[in-house]
Amino acid sequence: MRRRDAEQQRDPSRILLSTQAIPHSSLITMKLPFAAFTTLAIASTVAAVDICTYTQRNCITGAAFGCCSNVPIGACCFWTQNILGWSVRFRNMTGNWLGTTSPDQNCGVQAAVTGASAGATTACVSVATTSTTNWFSARWSLNGTVVAPGPTTRSSLELAECRLPDVLGFTWANRNYRINVPGGQYDEVAQLLEVGDFEALTRFGKGA
Repeated sequence: MRRRDAEQQRDPSRILLSTQAIPHSSLITMKLPFAAFTTLAIASTVAAVDICTYTQRNCITGAAFGCCSNVPIGACCFWTQNILGWSVRFRNMTGNWLGTTSPDQNCGVQAAVTGASAGATTACVSVATTSTTNWFSARWSLNGTVVAPGPTTRSSLELAECRLPDVLGFTWANRNYRINVPGGQYDEVAQLLEVGDFEALTRFGKGA
């Protein structure tokens, strides 16, 4: 012990490191540039971003819909049903954001763009009335952020930063239904929505 104390007296910095050690995470944080702090701060405030797609234009209340909840920046929300994709709503947005839609299932080809306007926290975009082709995916980013297209196959989509809707909704018998899709059952539930078997769908969720 005496030898160790003597070494510390010769080198005071060793005492500082042993008594005031800085956590590794703090060291990493200190090295981040200011721009990174800005991006992280904005992204963290929109952690609850929802991307919803509808069976009708203009995101009409009462239309059947599917939503990807809590979508991270750049993640691709995609769907496989042809009845969806006639309009898309971006919700719970903050900051200078952009939302894009695509006619493919990997957010590749850009079809429509919307974004922040005078502090808008939500926006709806619709397929043009002159078009008979609906959309099949959507994503959001910060204005000026370049996001590469997602994978091109269904299997790789599910493994990457892409996701299927976790909420499906519809109106039947004058009641609005909202279904939290059980894990691994999206295809089954969405197929019922596509064929209009609302009675079968009611077993997955309660009406309001």
